[in-house]
Amino acid sequence: MAKKKETLEQTRERLAKQVEEMRLNCDAINSTPIDCDWREMLGEDLEGWRSYEAEECDECHSLVVRGCDGEAHHNEVDSDVECDGYVGCPEGPLMNYWYPVRITDCVEAAKELAHLPLCIVEFKDGTTGLALTGGGMDLSWEICSAFLSLGFYPPVHFRLPAMCGRGLSEHDLLIAEACKESARIAAGWAQRTCQAIDEAVAWAHQHEQERKRSDRNRKRREKRAAAR
Repeated sequence: MAKKKETLEQTRERLAKQVEEMRLNCDAINSTPIDCDWREMLGEDLEGWRSYEAEECDECHSLVVRGCDGEAHHNEVDSDVECDGYVGCPEGPLMNYWYPVRITDCVEAAKELAHLPLCIVEFKDGTTGLALTGGGMDLSWEICSAFLSLGFYPPVHFRLPAMCGRGLSEHDLLIAEACKESARIAAGWAQRTCQAIDEAVAWAHQHEQERKRSDRNRKRREKRAAAR
C-alpha cells in the first residue's frame, strides 16, 4: 500500500518540531543590519576587517576559505596540501551593511555558507558578523538560511518575501518555521517586558499608598499626643 502523502500542514508541523529539536541559539533574534563603509572601515593599514569566504578548488573540489586577496593555487593558500588546483578569488562584502552575530570559528562558519551569497566578516576588535556578497534583489531567504546554517534563530528583522519558487522546498519551509519561532520567542520577551513594567508601576502605586497610610497614622498619633 502506497504511503499517504504528507499534507502541507503536516509537513510544517513536522518541521516546527525539527526546529525545536535543533536547539538553535537565540543570540541573533534581535540582530539588525548595521550600515557601514567597507573601504573606510578597512583603514589605512588595511586591517580594519577581514572576510572569510569558501571557494571550491577546481582540482580536488574541497572548500578553501579565503579573503579578498586575489586568485591562487590551493597549495598557496594552504601549505599543508599538495593540490595545486585553482581557487577563485572571493568577492567579499558588496553591500554597505552587515549583520552582527557572534561567531567563534570564522573558517568553519564560512564553509557552512559556501552555498549562499554571504561571507563571514571579522573586525579588528574581534566583533563578527555576516555580509552579503551579492545583491540586486531581496535576499531575506538567503540571509535567514545563513543564520540557520550557523545554528542561530533568524533575526525577526527579516520578513520572508513572497517570491516565485521560494517557500516550496522542505528547506525553505524549515527556514519559515525557524523565522516563526524567532517571532514567538521575541513576542514572549516583549510580553515579559510588559509584565515587568506593569509590576514596577504596581509596586510604585502600592508603595505610595503605604507611605500615605503611614503618614496618616503618624499624624493621628501626633494629634492624640498633642491632645493629652
